[in-house]
Amino acid sequence: FLFDRDHNPSAGWFAERFAEKMRAEGLAAQVEPVAETNHMKMLNDLGRPEDAVTEAVDTFIAGIVGRPAQPGASDQ
Repeated sequence: FLFDRDHNPSAGWFAERFAEKMRAEGLAAQVEPVAETNHMKMLNDLGRPEDAVTEAVDTFIAGIVGRPAQPGASDQ
């Protein structure tokens, strides 16, 4: 779960509670506060090179299913 640390810090509390319940059921869950952003900026920047939110999402996914394919990589 990603949340806007600067403008909505209470979202972190709710995200942690939800993540705890997911982990108790054996599911992967991680909570990451994101600084110097807001909800719309996180959405708009997702997928851009060197974006902290993108890196957090990619790292989480890689921990579950492996590293995402790089753009332009061929499937051989």
